[in-house]
Amino acid sequence: MTLLQGQLFFPILSVFFFKEKQNRGQI
Repeated sequence: MTLLQGQLFFPILSVFFFKEKQNRGQI
């Protein structure tokens, strides 16, 4: 994994987990 891929991948991953956490909190 290159540095550029990491810079794109990690923000998307954290946003995904954040939304998943919110969805579980609402249920």
